[in-house]
Amino acid sequence: MWAWFHHPDVSVPVVRRKTTETMLDLLAGMGCILLTRGRSALVSHCFPNQKAYRAACWRLKRKGWMAYVRSHDGKPVLQMTAAANQQRLDRRQLDSFWNRRWNGIWYLLTYDVPEKQACYRASLRKRLVQLHMGCLKQSTWITPSDIRPEFDDLTKAAGLGDFAVLFEAKTVLGMDPVDIVQAAWPMERLHKIQQWYAENTQRLISLVVADRVSPAKLLALAVEDVQAFRSAMSLDPLLPKALWPPDYLGRAVADGHDKLQTEMAKRL
Repeated sequence: MWAWFHHPDVSVPVVRRKTTETMLDLLAGMGCILLTRGRSALVSHCFPNQKAYRAACWRLKRKGWMAYVRSHDGKPVLQMTAAANQQRLDRRQLDSFWNRRWNGIWYLLTYDVPEKQACYRASLRKRLVQLHMGCLKQSTWITPSDIRPEFDDLTKAAGLGDFAVLFEAKTVLGMDPVDIVQAAWPMERLHKIQQWYAENTQRLISLVVADRVSPAKLLALAVEDVQAFRSAMSLDPLLPKALWPPDYLGRAVADGHDKLQTEMAKRL
């Protein structure tokens, strides 16, 4: 099954290690199946590392994001709780990023962290990536989103104001906004990965609709698709429509993922 989603720029086994996130996505997409037909045993077999699977279930239960319930025939099944929805980047959240209006203002953060504080610098970069910021230069990051609240939080909690300055700008050396996007984010690589996912998803949808995937393999494919979808979206800066490059495929990827999960759910 994994060969169906092979791409040299994507390491699905690396994504596999994030079992907790995968479980949340799987429960969200297939929750009705797990709840109504007791597929929890099948789900466990879809994760090669059973220790990681059990640990993920334990963490989700401890946080109140997953619960075991009883089906109509008394068998234990897994169900995602309402609290877990706030922890996922679901389709509504994706659309809220894509559909937001951009006022034409860029926010640029530049910093100078001493070499002896390399760990601080690495943590800062990780946080900037989490904020979907793009690296325009080595220590200059950019975003179309107003991150002043986040900058204030980092200044108060981590002393960021000692090392960084946040600017507002309506232009960056007169560059076209789409050119700025291409310079700050790995859009060419992102396009290749998302094109790979979109093409494979369409092929898989055709196979599922034609009932050419056995029921025993459908759930394994659902797990695989969740992990491949995460790979396809991991580099996506989730920019507003006004800044999309002409060949951007993020929405097509989300549409394909939703449709494939829906078609599989019908057959499980």
